[in-house]
Amino acid sequence: MDTSFLDEDLEMIEVLDHPALFSNGRIPREAVPEGLYAYDLYESCDTGNFCYIAPLVVVNHGGTVLTKQPIDFGGADRIDLTEDTSPNFLGGAMRVHDFMAASLDELRQYSEEPQFGGM
Repeated sequence: MDTSFLDEDLEMIEVLDHPALFSNGRIPREAVPEGLYAYDLYESCDTGNFCYIAPLVVVNHGGTVLTKQPIDFGGADRIDLTEDTSPNFLGGAMRVHDFMAASLDELRQYSEEPQFGGM
């Protein structure tokens, strides 16, 4: 089981109002630490934009996000992303264990501060 992502700085993002970490790679679900939730982003071949978020994306995987709270899919198998709901890259990075140790208020405060150098 590949756990190398645990020792990497992952990009801080906000997705669907959830503070999250982003990895370009696939994060094996069995390697996700207890207390975190993993979701995949589907990336369009045509535009390179993220089209939707789902529990698992097999084809056109654009990245994996880790959240501290589950995302409510409302019974659907995915949530389509629009320009308004596409992930917001915050310009910072954090290791998984630091993300886990931070409170949701601390993470939300980080996402509200002006960030420079983001995508």
